[in-house]
Amino acid sequence: MAFDWIRRNRRSSDMPETELQKRPTSVRVGAPAYSIVDVETTGLSARRDRIIEIAVIRVDGNGLVVDEWSTRINPGVPIDPRASAVHGITDADVRHAPDFRQVFPEFASRVQGTEMVAHNITFDASFLAEEILRLDPNADVSGTGYCTLVLARAHNFDVPNYRLSTCAEAVGHRHDGAHSALGDARATVALWRAVRHLADETTEFDWGAAHRKQRHAASRPTPVDPHVHARRAKNIAARRAQLETATPLYSRLSRSLVAEALDEGAPETCLPYLQTLCDALADGVIDADEAQALTELIDTQEMTPDDVAACHGAVMRAMTFLALEDGVVSRDERAELADIAELLGVTKASVKRLLDSALEARHRAMGENLRPLPADWVLGEPLHVGDKVVFTGCDDHERDHLERRAKDSGVRVIGSVSRLTCMLITDDSFHGTKDARARELGLRRVAPGEFAIMLDYLQPAVPPPTARPARAR
Repeated sequence: MAFDWIRRNRRSSDMPETELQKRPTSVRVGAPAYSIVDVETTGLSARRDRIIEIAVIRVDGNGLVVDEWSTRINPGVPIDPRASAVHGITDADVRHAPDFRQVFPEFASRVQGTEMVAHNITFDASFLAEEILRLDPNADVSGTGYCTLVLARAHNFDVPNYRLSTCAEAVGHRHDGAHSALGDARATVALWRAVRHLADETTEFDWGAAHRKQRHAASRPTPVDPHVHARRAKNIAARRAQLETATPLYSRLSRSLVAEALDEGAPETCLPYLQTLCDALADGVIDADEAQALTELIDTQEMTPDDVAACHGAVMRAMTFLALEDGVVSRDERAELADIAELLGVTKASVKRLLDSALEARHRAMGENLRPLPADWVLGEPLHVGDKVVFTGCDDHERDHLERRAKDSGVRVIGSVSRLTCMLITDDSFHGTKDARARELGLRRVAPGEFAIMLDYLQPAVPPPTARPARAR
């Protein structure tokens, strides 16, 4: 059984009762066969961080709940504010809670003789094993268990991702207590009932392997080198200082980068590594502590080089699409992408290919369901998604309206005329440097009313590898 080692390692200790221990939570319907476990922690590194909340729900062989138990734990170390932002538990919440040594006997008595079940079991098992090793460095933390994340994948759910809340909702469970240990454990119970019939077809997880490997293997190279980025730190700071109104790409990362990276193919089982990486990238600098935490996560999560590469590639793809949200990748955003690419071991050529493919995909999507040109079209070459246009003169209200329409449609409104410019929109009320440069290049000139019609009949993108020849009006 997964928890047989507890008989050998259990220590006698007084266990302060918690609220849930005092309160029966369900009627016993059969002998406990599985222990559904979830933990909340001070951070994402099992070696350095600690458990602050734990829940155990025991179920019988039919998946029916036998009982529930949960308690907060005083970790003895500060809680990372980034972790608090996820689970909502603060230092004050656990200040008077029992420590893990006090909690362990009760935990052990509940899970003894059962199989462990958790969603992304590598995370929960690694933290539990590390806490037990702190109590007894010679403890045997070998065992097995079932991962509902792995089983959900085997079930081939039609879901956008395999996060616990998404999978639980797919099986009809309303996940109200997300990121509380008991709430997540209840969601895992619902998911276990739906996928447990696949358990015999899935390899069991040896939850001691990560720690045996971690403690006896030679030191691994740091997956991201903080010194690489340190060389650029001053340039980044100077560049940010110059951005008075523009929002740097870095400042947008924390909002959605993890979810976007998962959608771009980052392995769900590497979520702790991915979250740590994205948190580190959000300020543009990976310091030595963050780099060490990432290295430890590779060990404890038993990530392969392919897993690390998949995470890094997914992050770069996600960042590229985030940079293109407004249809334009500025020089500063390109520089930021280049910085992070170097940090993650992605070549500059790969970044260019990512930008080109992302822009092509955006143009392709914006070019769908466009209206065909009418049979009596007389305005010459039509406007295409991705074309660059410049405004000069024009009524302010009309110009603002047309610029918004153009940007929303995928037409680039830029500030200066070049050989790559498609046309100049002007009412001939002002003849400045833009007008002079457009005449010099023989650039096509279009009145605001004509441009509005062209937007009505915008055509799909025509990718030009070089500058288009100037088009006469």
